[in-house]
Amino acid sequence: MDGAHLEHHNDHCVLGTLVSGESVPLTHDDRRRHLYLIGKSGTGKSTLLFNLMLADLALGRGFALLDPHGDLARDVADAAPPYRTNDVLYFDPSDLSHPIAFNPVERVPFDQRPLVSAHIVAAFKHLWGDSWGPRLEYILGNSLRLLLDAPGTTLLGLPRLLVDDAYRKRLLATCADPVIRAFWTREFAEYQERFVTEAISPIQNKIGALLSPPVLRNIIGQKRSTIDIPAIMNNGRILIVNLSKGKLGEGPAHLLGAFLATAFAQAAEGRADMREADRRDFTLYADEFQNFATDSFASILSEARKWRLSLALAHQFLGQLPPLLRQAVIGNAGTVVAFRIGAEDAPLIADELGHHNHATLCDTRNFVAWVKLMHRGSPTDALHVQMLLPPQAGSGRLPAIRSRTRARHARSRHLVEDQISRFLSRS
Repeated sequence: MDGAHLEHHNDHCVLGTLVSGESVPLTHDDRRRHLYLIGKSGTGKSTLLFNLMLADLALGRGFALLDPHGDLARDVADAAPPYRTNDVLYFDPSDLSHPIAFNPVERVPFDQRPLVSAHIVAAFKHLWGDSWGPRLEYILGNSLRLLLDAPGTTLLGLPRLLVDDAYRKRLLATCADPVIRAFWTREFAEYQERFVTEAISPIQNKIGALLSPPVLRNIIGQKRSTIDIPAIMNNGRILIVNLSKGKLGEGPAHLLGAFLATAFAQAAEGRADMREADRRDFTLYADEFQNFATDSFASILSEARKWRLSLALAHQFLGQLPPLLRQAVIGNAGTVVAFRIGAEDAPLIADELGHHNHATLCDTRNFVAWVKLMHRGSPTDALHVQMLLPPQAGSGRLPAIRSRTRARHARSRHLVEDQISRFLSRS
């Protein structure tokens, strides 16, 4: 790969270089308008994401990475400079002996519970779209609202509350929403037994299949999260999540990624009471983001900027995105980076870039891209940009970061599984 080496500046990072050798800057303000990368496998998307995260590391900026393959997550953590080691949390769900806790239903403020419930429902719908129905969504939504109102619950309570009358009664004792209470005490209680069985079986079967392997169960089954996402955002820290589907399984990897993505959106919305000057810039990077992008992702794209949460989203081809999400991504991305793409995507991307030769988008060399910037608030013409060379080797920080993460954020598998077992067997 030809090109200049990576460089950092206080007010911007360098996206790449023009043929003339001139640097192409991407200011921090421009990044708040989101970054969208599209291109075939191996064309340079991960290299650009890596370079941007290296710049964030060097400049003391906070970010999170959702990586469904694992290589980028390991490389970024390994490249962290020593002075940022204490800022980095490396979340590897496949580290079964040291499960980190992430509870999506823990201590959610009352006024945010409907939105959080909708986000979680959207994550499940994203996973089960082929067998989704209105009745499943209705009962699942009411179940989640009941869990959210009760202290000390986890998603492991979801299948239990559907069949355990005593457990459901305990949850109802803390239910603060009269509509949710009425559903369970009047509507659900009047269902015929056969109807109940038909209605809840899909939820039990699907949730049970997800939670049967310990890899996901031991993470979301712990009552108290050991990841504080608002603190990560507000203190400029770094969360690197290795969601390798080969180790986790596709379903758990996609679901956990969707939960984490919406948790960052929730934390961003929690900045509403914070002075704008105090909202620290934070970037959420997602490679192959279609794996984590639920129906609620469109609203995240449109709202995140005002809370200083910027998104950097990468994937391979437009057919991976539902039409509404595709429109939301392209419509809200201030910077569009097109590496080599397929002929079926070239017309739409060319129109977005203002680039009239579709064929050149299909023939672009690796590590070269056509870029439309939102530079200082105004779109540029399409630029032909050579990506920068990342460092040849990392600083070797991954082992230290992994060890520190285990010590501060993980618990022993034996202890976690003992507590989960006691919950599941309790009458």
